[in-house]
Amino acid sequence: MEISASRIFLPTDSLRESTRADHLRLEGVLNLLDPELTRDQYGRVLVAFHEFYEPLEAQFRRYHRAAWRSGYPRMRGSPIC
Repeated sequence: MEISASRIFLPTDSLRESTRADHLRLEGVLNLLDPELTRDQYGRVLVAFHEFYEPLEAQFRRYHRAAWRSGYPRMRGSPIC
């Protein structure tokens, strides 16, 4: 009898699956898999992503700190992140 390890479901699995089509579309539009993509072009893409996501992540951090101070994670039993 062969025993297979069961896969543990992670919250990120749902996010990954629900955004898969968006990622594929974006990769195609930006030509990120183009073998002729230069280092400078790729660098500009990374800078653009950073400029978009950095303020969003800062807002998430502020929300998380405010929620933690209010006791929400402790009430819900969430781990400290």
